[in-house]
Amino acid sequence: NKVTDFEEFTTEGYTITPLRAKHDPKSTPVIYIIEKDGKTLFYSCDTAVYYEETFEYLKNCKKHFDLIAIDCTYGLMPQNKNEMSHMCFEDNLYVLDKPAEFGLRDENTKVVMTHISHNAHTTHEQLVKAAEEKGFFVAYDGMEIEF
Repeated sequence: NKVTDFEEFTTEGYTITPLRAKHDPKSTPVIYIIEKDGKTLFYSCDTAVYYEETFEYLKNCKKHFDLIAIDCTYGLMPQNKNEMSHMCFEDNLYVLDKPAEFGLRDENTKVVMTHISHNAHTTHEQLVKAAEEKGFFVAYDGMEIEF
């Protein structure tokens, strides 16, 4: 079945809300808010800085994110805000300010940067150092997160 932006659905005990992602304009990509057993994951990968309508949905959704997995494909390399596929660390800081501003995340929210590419021209160690300064984590193969 095809999902529709901003229309919540349930499956196998999960409540899932697809949000409009900014990726390939020839497609209809989504990112997800996933809820189960009182925990909420905001899965925000394979997207550039969100469209305004996605920020507007987040502003009004009144949820608390326990975990945010966020695209950081370009690592520490700054990107044009009109980039249509992925984010960098600087974009992450901008995007993550909004959930904090909207009351969706706080000091207990775990933030994990993932979907990191060789195109980042950033080592894992460099990205970890930058992330740790903000209280974030950088994903690695085989990483498991309890929340």
